[in-house]
Amino acid sequence: LDLDVAAASTLLVDGVAAGSATWTGAGPGGHHREGELQFTTTSQPREMTLTIVGLPGPVQLNWPSREADH
Repeated sequence: LDLDVAAASTLLVDGVAAGSATWTGAGPGGHHREGELQFTTTSQPREMTLTIVGLPGPVQLNWPSREADH
């Protein structure tokens, strides 16, 4: 995967962009890449949506925060 994971990723927190991402892990290339994608938020989110572009199709993951359940 020759993809800059941080540049290809966006996170919506309660419908608002969370800002830029940082990637700590394997660099571009190779079939399997491991690492950690981090975003910083300033509030306690209720719902988050992560989108990664630059792959054969966009990848989108949606989930409620653990705090939203309490």
